[in-house]
Amino acid sequence: MTLHRKRFLLVGPASLALLVAGVFAPVLGFGFVRWDDDINLTQNPLLTEPWSWSLAGKLFDAGQALRFKPVHWLVDRAFHGLVGFDPAGWHALNLALHLVATLLFFAVLRRLLARVAPEAGGVRADAAAGLVAALWAVHPLRAETVAWATASPYPLTAVWLLGSFGCYLAANESAAGTGRRRAWFVAAWLLAVAAYGTYPIAATYGLWLIAVDVWWLRIGPARGAPAHAWFAWAGKHAAFLAPAAAATAVTLATRLAQPGIFTEAPTLDSVGLPLRAAMALATLADFVVRFVRPIDLTPNLPAFALDGATLVRLALLAGAAVAVLAWSWARRRTQPRLALVVVGFAARRQAEIWRDSGTLFAAMERHPHFKDNARQAGHVYVLWARDEAARGHPRRAAELFGRARATYLDAIKAALARPDYDEALSLLTHIEHHLGLTPDLRREKGAWLLHAGRPAEAVPELRAAVAAMPADARAQALLAEAEAGAAR
Repeated sequence: MTLHRKRFLLVGPASLALLVAGVFAPVLGFGFVRWDDDINLTQNPLLTEPWSWSLAGKLFDAGQALRFKPVHWLVDRAFHGLVGFDPAGWHALNLALHLVATLLFFAVLRRLLARVAPEAGGVRADAAAGLVAALWAVHPLRAETVAWATASPYPLTAVWLLGSFGCYLAANESAAGTGRRRAWFVAAWLLAVAAYGTYPIAATYGLWLIAVDVWWLRIGPARGAPAHAWFAWAGKHAAFLAPAAAATAVTLATRLAQPGIFTEAPTLDSVGLPLRAAMALATLADFVVRFVRPIDLTPNLPAFALDGATLVRLALLAGAAVAVLAWSWARRRTQPRLALVVVGFAARRQAEIWRDSGTLFAAMERHPHFKDNARQAGHVYVLWARDEAARGHPRRAAELFGRARATYLDAIKAALARPDYDEALSLLTHIEHHLGLTPDLRREKGAWLLHAGRPAEAVPELRAAVAAMPADARAQALLAEAEAGAAR
């Protein structure tokens, strides 16, 4: 190793650390926000209950967050023992995890470039790896994972996966059949399992390793290889895929059994093949768009709409993404320094939306598609109102509660105009849960249940409406109709 390269390997990581700290240091002064920080941290019994077998079971049943992430809960519990609920400590944790992930990303890129483009070599390849790591580290898409206390499983999962991949590369560089090679593989597997237990987003890592073997490392069994070679290769990858499948199964089972804040868990049959294909296109297209144009980033992007214009736009964007990736792949050897084409934006400014609840919700409300999802928009107003009430601003809280009610009611009116009584009833559950029903809304709920062919459910609602409004002739007529229908 040359003297210049040794100096770079000292200066490079230090420069990355200073860059990350310089961009994201303001998060240390941020507070908690009423966007899952209460559910996952400040009011989470998994962090505060005394140890017991019952608690241990709760860590693994995925019920708290509708996801299987026991490793994350254990880390959070241990960290709570150190700092309690000091927001500065929790933001420092996210910042530290992101810094570690950045340094691991740099180290893995160096090793990968040395393997797939050995002719690049030396300081040039190290500089390319450092540039890519720097752009990744301070891109605005990283802001949420650093600035939102609840987002800690994302950088923690990145640390596990990058560490695992680094160990996997080291194992494949070690001599076959040696203890060193086996140790690296075991380390890679253990870190992968830790990632699966931290957040289910890591579940496809085993498929990534197969792709790496086939297209980059070229270490899969050759055509015509004996059966035992194929079994050994398949067994190695099955070891990574099996725990991922188990973590995914627990998450799916919990999501379907416990809808949580959702009114009803969707069935797999309700998401047909055309919609799945469109969602795959949307994911690829959104990755490209958000990477080079990361504006209007809020946690409440609107629901995906499947229509002709959207599909054409997604197909064009996805095609462009595939073309860029294919072009980069074709030139991976002739132009190894061309790793990514990235436009960096002000990540620090993006992180600022997480400063406190009011700042976050104001940023959400400014999003051009905020009102496209009435359920989420109404929920944002409810949380915002509760935060203002807790801060001693009752007039502002009442105004925001009013916005929430108006948002839900506008969506209900649109549903009735179709007419879609099931949708109207579903939206009304949000008003009932967060704001309570007035007697006239309870009467209308009974009427919609009748229209939906559910007279038995309409009876108690209409009885309550009649009790509150005994002179309301419409409520009495609806009650009589509902009782007659229920009797049949």
